[in-house]
Amino acid sequence: KLGLECKDRTNPADFVLECSMNVRQPDWDEEQGEFDPIEAWNDSESFEHVRNYLDNVDENSKESREKAERFSSPYAVGLLRQIFFCTGRSFKAKYRESTANRTYLFIYVVMGLLLGSLYFSLDLDLAGSRSRVSLMYFIIVFSALGAIASIPNLVKQRAVYYREKPVFLRPLAYWFAIVMAEIPITIIGTCIFGILLYALVGLNWTEHGTRFFVFLLVYTTTSLACTCFAMMIASIAPTTEVANSLVGMSLSIFSLFAGFIIPKDSIPGYWKWVHYISFFKYSLESLCVNELDGEEFVCSQNSTLTIPGTNQTVSVCPSYNGTQFLVDNFDMDVEYSTVWIDYSVIWAFIAAFLLFCYLATKYISHLNR
Repeated sequence: KLGLECKDRTNPADFVLECSMNVRQPDWDEEQGEFDPIEAWNDSESFEHVRNYLDNVDENSKESREKAERFSSPYAVGLLRQIFFCTGRSFKAKYRESTANRTYLFIYVVMGLLLGSLYFSLDLDLAGSRSRVSLMYFIIVFSALGAIASIPNLVKQRAVYYREKPVFLRPLAYWFAIVMAEIPITIIGTCIFGILLYALVGLNWTEHGTRFFVFLLVYTTTSLACTCFAMMIASIAPTTEVANSLVGMSLSIFSLFAGFIIPKDSIPGYWKWVHYISFFKYSLESLCVNELDGEEFVCSQNSTLTIPGTNQTVSVCPSYNGTQFLVDNFDMDVEYSTVWIDYSVIWAFIAAFLLFCYLATKYISHLNR
């Protein structure tokens, strides 16, 4: 309208600045004198329109406010839609890392075969009873190490969350999405590992295979607890390196106080509280009771005892119950109901880890500008 034209391939922002600085000149008749942008604006229809609006600004602004659309939330998209889109994005970000995911599953397969061959077809003797408890302890520690794989992906996605959070993304939607994305691969990996291990070692198949399904359920839940713990630490820590260090140190402490390396009755009284806050303790107890409860163990070869005061010897082959073995050597609660009590406690830990993960996601920011 003022004779100034924004030509093709011209940056609109630069064009407006140049016009305001009187750098650009329209096609102007020299007889009309030098072009004055202020005078040209004052003579324009746009100026008249703005002046008429400002003369009646109170009435016009009130009418505009009454006609304006009202919003009850600062977010442009509803919570359910945000959860839907965020979950889809988290799944894509997680499972596009095909090399990392294949490596993760490959490790579980290899470890299942390795442990299965190492403990292949355990006997029901004293050595077999101890090996069963050792195996339960090791697979819990192994699931904890596998959980560290979830940290890099979470830290990587956090940058997008920090960028979108102020005007678009709810913390709840982001938190829900990252949690859901970790569940499938954790369940798949632990199930493959558990099935291979259980079949090769020849663990407790009594009660029509019920003990196998309980083992798989408890072990998968333990792996989820480890993953949730790693995600909680990753939400608090500023970098991947710090998160890896904190998770490794914390899980080492939990494994130390699980009740295997140091049985519960051997832990000093002033450290017993660590034993009870270690979720490894509940996983180990649940898996061991499920495996050894009701099992009868015998000696692999007869022992010879000399009768006092004589030169006679007798052959002895004692048998003992797996339940009593856990009581005598590890001071565990051996009622079978303990399996489900401990299982419930593991879920309580998962809920606590997820809650702290959400609070850290919402209130802690490591964004550096």
